[in-house]
Amino acid sequence: MNQTDKAKTIIKTNIFEILQNAGTSARIILFGSRAREDSTRFSDYDILLITDRTIEIKKMGHESDK
Repeated sequence: MNQTDKAKTIIKTNIFEILQNAGTSARIILFGSRAREDSTRFSDYDILLITDRTIEIKKMGHESDK
């Protein structure tokens, strides 16, 4: 599994965990360079979650920020 696949797996897992803990579902929209398929290995993931209720999500930083 390459780094991009690992990142996708981590992101999906975190999103599903957040939604499950909030007891809601969401429409998940990927936008930005990843969606346009012109990203670099340094590009972030721009994700929009549309839910039927407000949920609290803490900001997640880059792995290098830790």
